[in-house]
Amino acid sequence: MDDPSKHHRVIHAAARQRGYSLLEMSLAVGAIAIIAVIAFLAFTDTQTSANQTRALNEINSLASSARQFRSSFAQGGLYTNLTNVKALVDNGYTTGGMALSGNDGVNVYGMSTTIAPTAGTGNGDATIVYTTPTQEDCVALMGSFTDSPGTTATTATDEHVSGFKPGAVCTAAGALTLIIE
Repeated sequence: MDDPSKHHRVIHAAARQRGYSLLEMSLAVGAIAIIAVIAFLAFTDTQTSANQTRALNEINSLASSARQFRSSFAQGGLYTNLTNVKALVDNGYTTGGMALSGNDGVNVYGMSTTIAPTAGTGNGDATIVYTTPTQEDCVALMGSFTDSPGTTATTATDEHVSGFKPGAVCTAAGALTLIIE
């Protein structure tokens, strides 16, 4: 006859082997957490890169539209009447997909973008002020317009993107100032 205590021990041993130990569960949760952090960092890097690309497109679109605005017969080669982003929209020029908030453009960062004749230049130039969330974002964006990506690049020898004057500047608040030639 079978020993009932032996049968009971076999059932007990099988029951103990069904679950995972605390160590095994901790390792699994830790591995999942590491994978989640890596995925999050990859996503934020991709998002940052996409925002910078879109910001560059918005700035270049504004500059191109401003140049077209200035060269129109009605403007006589001056930026005099280009007092804000809304003036471009009102005259049928594109703003790179920016929405308007009052007279200003709303950029990819959801922040203000302005454009106006540059003071003291006889309206021969126009200034774009493109606001970013942080100075770090501003400096990264400014690197596309000068060979000296720092908080300020003011030397006339800077290589720069055609159509913009050297001397792009980032403020501590993250506002990129560019002058259109």
